[in-house]
Amino acid sequence: MRSCFESDPTLTGRQLLDRLQVKHPGEYPDGLVRTVQRRLKIWRSALAHELVFGRDGAADASHDPAIAERSTAENALHSQLP
Repeated sequence: MRSCFESDPTLTGRQLLDRLQVKHPGEYPDGLVRTVQRRLKIWRSALAHELVFGRDGAADASHDPAIAERSTAENALHSQLP
């Protein structure tokens, strides 16, 4: 799913889930659309941060609780999706 996002960051959560459902029929129910949308929000936020501050200017999660929380949420979501 990440590679689909990286190839076209304008895709919606519904479009990404549709692609997953085509590749893996019966494996990913429509109920996951909100989970995919949350994942996209995290990835888009990280991409925007990287565009603004660059890779070297990335904030350290140990100093920013919001980034640490987002990382924890991303890890939890990652375990649900390929």
